[in-house]
Amino acid sequence: MRSFNNCILLSSLAAAVACSSPTTPAITQLAARVPPKPGTILLPKVADSLAFPKVFGAAFLKGAIIKQDSARYTFSTYDLGRLTSLSGKLVAGDPIVLTDRPAFTQRFPVGSFPVQLALAKLTNDERVGFARVLFSTARVAKWELARLPGEKPLALKDSSFYCYGVDAGMGAFINSVTNRHLAEQSQATWDKIFMRKPEQPGYKGYIYSFGAGNLATFLTGFGDGCYATYIGFDAQGRVCQLLTDFGLVVW
Repeated sequence: MRSFNNCILLSSLAAAVACSSPTTPAITQLAARVPPKPGTILLPKVADSLAFPKVFGAAFLKGAIIKQDSARYTFSTYDLGRLTSLSGKLVAGDPIVLTDRPAFTQRFPVGSFPVQLALAKLTNDERVGFARVLFSTARVAKWELARLPGEKPLALKDSSFYCYGVDAGMGAFINSVTNRHLAEQSQATWDKIFMRKPEQPGYKGYIYSFGAGNLATFLTGFGDGCYATYIGFDAQGRVCQLLTDFGLVVW
């Protein structure tokens, strides 16, 4: 199990543990535990050609089935709409603290791009396994952890990773310019976006537009936790995806 950098983890594993330093006793204990068994991609077989972690690509393929321990997830893709990138600087985080978060250091394409959720269905339950912004349809050749200013690069197989803490059961993507406008909105608007809309039956997420921009917000896996965001690059080194992993499948 990997430890968490720059987050607050609220879970049954380590309730209210501050994770800003990977050398704390709590982090050492977590990092020393036996990692859970990685999930297995049962279908489609084309997943063998996907970039590591293969689950990032496989979960969005038609008919995808991924087994994690005793759980057998059938994935489907849910289209939220299109996110407007005004400045090419994007932010991901919990809506409660979204306006306080800086943008990732990576510069993303400017324009309007599809936002998709990979829904993981069990017999009587369905969860958001992954959320992504799709900048192009090019195949991902390499994934990297998305980083905030001052964060050093970490290998995907490192025992630590960067993540944002969730205490509202929701995550979001937003452009940095639009995020500043969000900070100026009234409490009534915030309640409308993040409280009343999610109460509707069958809610998974949606695009909310205001001014010249918009935001994408969505449910996060089994709810609260600390979730990492990754950038996908094509064979020419161009950014093609931004993806948040909600931890349903171990890889």
